[in-house]
Amino acid sequence: MPGYFVYRVILFSCFILACLNCSTLNAQPLSNVRSKYISITTDTIAIDTLSIIPASLKVKTLDGKYVDDSLFIVDNVTAKLVWNKTYLPLIKSLSDSMWISYRVLAVNLNKAYYNKTNNPQNLDKYGFSQYAYSPRLDVAEDFFSTGGVSKIGSIARGISFGNNQDVVVNSSLNLQLAGKLNNNWEIAAAITDNNIPIQPEGNVQQLQDFDRVFIQLKSKDTKITAGDFDVVRPVSYFLSLQKRGQGLLVNHNHILSKKDSTINSTTAGAAISRGKFARNVIPGVEGSQGPYRLTGAQNELFIIVLAGTERIFIDGRLMVRGTQGDYTIDYNTAEVVFTARQLITRDVRIIAEFQYSDKNYLRTMFYVNNEFHRKKLNVRVNFFNEQDSKNQPLLQTLDDSAKAILTLAGNNPALAVIPQIDSVAFNTNEILYAKIDTIVNTILYKNILRYSTNPDSAYYRVVFSQVGNSKGNYVQSITAANGRVYNWVAPVNGIHKAITSPLRN
Repeated sequence: MPGYFVYRVILFSCFILACLNCSTLNAQPLSNVRSKYISITTDTIAIDTLSIIPASLKVKTLDGKYVDDSLFIVDNVTAKLVWNKTYLPLIKSLSDSMWISYRVLAVNLNKAYYNKTNNPQNLDKYGFSQYAYSPRLDVAEDFFSTGGVSKIGSIARGISFGNNQDVVVNSSLNLQLAGKLNNNWEIAAAITDNNIPIQPEGNVQQLQDFDRVFIQLKSKDTKITAGDFDVVRPVSYFLSLQKRGQGLLVNHNHILSKKDSTINSTTAGAAISRGKFARNVIPGVEGSQGPYRLTGAQNELFIIVLAGTERIFIDGRLMVRGTQGDYTIDYNTAEVVFTARQLITRDVRIIAEFQYSDKNYLRTMFYVNNEFHRKKLNVRVNFFNEQDSKNQPLLQTLDDSAKAILTLAGNNPALAVIPQIDSVAFNTNEILYAKIDTIVNTILYKNILRYSTNPDSAYYRVVFSQVGNSKGNYVQSITAANGRVYNWVAPVNGIHKAITSPLRN
């Protein structure tokens, strides 16, 4: 047993000695000194791949003589030796090669060191480095992105067709914007684009402005509105108005003095008037809540009331619109129906003020309001002007004879009527009339209009208008024709018996 232990100790000692010998044989001296021979062929010679320690390079000729340092320059960072071109021929004459010795650093100071490269091969499809942190969200880009402006609305495109019509493309856009453009300006906009005008139902107190199109920019002191806007009565006893226009309205508040609280506010607008004002006094019917039809300023029956412009008074009290209020209104048919909250009797006094669509002439309006406020002084100046462009009719073209009739009528609307009889070619799709002569009670009446389907005589297209009781010669008759047909009625003792005539106001 002791001999076995001694044997193991001797074997272990031999193994340790063998390892020490191997490490001694493979060890390299830890020195940064390098020496070599270089050939003198060019003026610039690359010495090493590592940077050189400054003032450590020595140059000797083959016979062991040191070369003067003024004959060469050493770039320690790039490890290059540059011979002086002036003494290069002299150096070559001394020897074709030289012996140099120097010390090197552990790194090359002229080399770029990095863990990951930033070359184009490492960029993704968005141009960002794959190894650089970028806190971006992978959210799909919104086509209608508007930054800090919130938006809500809808856009629709469609087609319609039928067996009696061609393909028609329909479009609809309802868009509302609100938000800040920058630190100073805010935007609010309601934009609509519909093939068919939309009138809101007048059965609620607050209406959504489907029929209003406007863009409003607002800052601390200025507000600019472009599009549809309302001009309401200012704080004034003398100027009472409520008009809806389409144009530009600017409001600016200027502080003249903070010490005295002096402020000057100016509002100016120029627009095309969208409606014509009318005021109706409606007699109440005992026990009838309606509908009560509204008429235009010239007693027009078929009008369209501009949404939100009406004001209904009963016995001097302003009524509230809505099914939970006092009345509802159908803007398209211009009919008012009162709710059970407001009972109608024959003793009530109903007054309706409203604006309705009137496109006979282009109507412009201008509005200026200036208010000056001080501690004990308030000065207000208001100006409003509205006028028709008589030479720019929208729905009709007047010839010289029609203009002469309007000129002679002056301010009397009863005289401002023109005949509406046009001679046209026969067409089976229109209601046409023929002119005939007839005798009633031995009295000859010439050029009487009679509905006809005869291609030899039905040449006249006629527009009939209501001219008042006992002032017309035609009444509407019931026929199978696809349209309204009027028949002539002979006067009795020189008194007309109808309210319709082929005239137009």
